[in-house]
Amino acid sequence: NFWATWCGPCVQEMPLFERFAVKFSEQVVFVGANMEESRTQVLPFVEKIGISYPILLDPQGEAVRLYKVIALPNTFFIDAQGVVQYRHIGLVTESQLAEYLAKLGVGE
Repeated sequence: NFWATWCGPCVQEMPLFERFAVKFSEQVVFVGANMEESRTQVLPFVEKIGISYPILLDPQGEAVRLYKVIALPNTFFIDAQGVVQYRHIGLVTESQLAEYLAKLGVGE
């Protein structure tokens, strides 16, 4: 999930990702990729809202360019072989997240 601290919808969906990351920790790995912000901006923010899944920093926007991210939030669903199966641009709802994960065999 590509996100930034200044992105309201990104911040709104992070607790949902945290709940699912904990609930399905044996089946899936959630990873947040922060877009072009510094460690000093991101780490206190992540600690404050209580995110335990890995957060990657992309201060130069390399991953953003590689994944062709043009809007936030931007969530990629990648299978066990490393292939992107689905991409969701915008806020992911709980039902949408559950549906994407079910299509990948998570939650069964």
